Amino acid sequence: PATIDIGGMQRLVVAEFRGEPLAASSIRSQLVSHLSDNGHFTLIDEAELPQSMPGEMPFDVVDAARRAGMDAVLLGTVTQYHAGQPPTSTDDDLPFVGSLFSSSGNASRHWGRSTVAIDFQLVDVASSQIRDSRQITRSYQHRNQHRAAPSGDEQLQELSRQCVTEIVNALAPHRTTAEVTLARQYYGRGLAQDRKSTRLNSSH
Repeated sequence: PATIDIGGMQRLVVAEFRGEPLAASSIRSQLVSHLSDNGHFTLIDEAELPQSMPGEMPFDVVDAARRAGMDAVLLGTVTQYHAGQPPTSTDDDLPFVGSLFSSSGNASRHWGRSTVAIDFQLVDVASSQIRDSRQITRSYQHRNQHRAAPSGDEQLQELSRQCVTEIVNALAPHRTTAEVTLARQYYGRGLAQDRKSTRLNSSH
């Protein structure tokens, strides 16, 4: 199930995301694609909404969505989108500071932390009220010195994918895997009873 109350919402506009333009556009495109694949919402592009006439005050996206008979608008802002920098320090660059050095005297080197953070709001068009507002943040820091680190772009793509997946799961009904553990004493007793019944039935 969706984790946000989406009762009465079927027709959805995903507004243009704010933030660093390329990142905002890419993440919004991924989100629209995932929501379309999910199939719960009927999606309308913001460009298809009614436009104000010359001389009128421009419509904001919620007002335009209302005029188009939409149920909800998803607003979003990419607040963080940066890749961690690769390690560049050498033994000569760093003073001796406790755990920075191993027993062999070599500096411990790590990538910087890559982070993607997205703020989003689901707006009920009929009331112009925010139905829900959340921030999704995903970070990664490469620490395995025995494996090559993913490139900065690869890290950001994966973090973006994780953020988009969480947003879709919050907004749209989806299947989840439920793990069921049977108590041994009940399961064992039931299994023995089944076997007994099988023997009785086979003897007739």
